[in-house]
Amino acid sequence: MKAKLWFLLTTLAFLIAVMGSIGIAEVEAKTTGLITENSNDSLKEHYAQKFEVYTNKEVTGVGENYIDAKVDTYNVRTVLYNTDYLKQFKNKDKVNIWGTLYENQQSKVYRGTVVKYDPISKVTNLSYRMNLFVNGHQTKVNPDSLLEVKNKQISLKETDFRIRKYLLEKEHLYSNYDSGELIIEMKNGTRHKIDLGDILSDSQEKTFDFDNISHIDIYMK
Repeated sequence: MKAKLWFLLTTLAFLIAVMGSIGIAEVEAKTTGLITENSNDSLKEHYAQKFEVYTNKEVTGVGENYIDAKVDTYNVRTVLYNTDYLKQFKNKDKVNIWGTLYENQQSKVYRGTVVKYDPISKVTNLSYRMNLFVNGHQTKVNPDSLLEVKNKQISLKETDFRIRKYLLEKEHLYSNYDSGELIIEMKNGTRHKIDLGDILSDSQEKTFDFDNISHIDIYMK
């Protein structure tokens, strides 16, 4: 029920954002893949979506619930619904953009997130910090391109999506298993808990330094 209500509200805000005037043609947003009910099928559909990543792009505008940036010949708008999170960005900031795509011929619009561009010297992998337990039994997590980390600062939303997409493809999440928790433990004692039976709310969005992650525990059942 939470997922259904959350998406009804955020979809309305999304449509308002993409139809706003930002110096580009109006966007007819696709809505394929939106969760309309809290079920395994809808969660599976959501986390099976293809995502895109753009690195080291310059911010050209910040609105109440979006960030604009120029990517090649496209104006890219990333829609977010956490106004406090957006306050950290300003024009000309260099950022990484991550999100699932809605598009037309003149522009690209994403539901996703943005972090400050701050590359690490050597690409690493979330798998090195992950402990996966399936029905109480620990299962090895192998390095995977879905779990690659290339930036010092990462977002909770992108981390959650990448891990769940990996679990969906490799460990049959939302096929054989329909519940559980994803817990990110930070070195300072902070804990980020995510319910695998529901979508991560935009209100929970935040960023953290990858080096500050102690470990990530995942329980599937």
